[in-house]
Amino acid sequence: MMTKRVTRNILFCLSLFFILGIYGRTDIKKDILVDLDSRIIKDLSPEGLTLTFYLKIKNNSTKNYYLAGYSYRFIVEQAEYVKLTTQLDDLISLPAQQQIFIAWPVKITYTHLFHSVPSVKKQLKAVCYLSGELFLANQKGKIKGKIPVAFSGEFPIFKKPEAQISRLKINQMSIGGADIDFRVKFSNPNGFELFVDRIKYQIKIG
Repeated sequence: MMTKRVTRNILFCLSLFFILGIYGRTDIKKDILVDLDSRIIKDLSPEGLTLTFYLKIKNNSTKNYYLAGYSYRFIVEQAEYVKLTTQLDDLISLPAQQQIFIAWPVKITYTHLFHSVPSVKKQLKAVCYLSGELFLANQKGKIKGKIPVAFSGEFPIFKKPEAQISRLKINQMSIGGADIDFRVKFSNPNGFELFVDRIKYQIKIG
């Protein structure tokens, strides 16, 4: 009789511990919220650009977490441009009940882009999509969970401006030199404004 009672008590305790374990287990995907704060284009040139996603990460739990790495796929016009997994050398602290901001830069080179997605070469801009995961760990670096993220955006395709001499007038020419008046017409095929910083030219006569 005592044996059956002891057995029932043991089974009851095990069941109780199991239930408490399930309900006590934290769901990191609910505790950690990730929002896109902004997108910024930097270093735009004929060679490429950097599209940076600025993320706001909020820790709603009572535990401290650390960003240990991330993985992502960067899609341009429904074609994969790059796929990457990165482990951070130094963990980024995400304290309990606090939020942090991080920058997620994606380097885009037009040579690679036109090879991967030839159709965008004639476009003024390209639509992109970033999807991936953030790796969250404890202070010792042990991964405790992964947070899925997905953001969309767009970026310009740089077109080289064109220059055409619309007027050329030789006012005076001598052995010592020449006085030449000319006008240049610039055209900008891009969907954004450009400013002339400096002009370098060479004139050959004859």
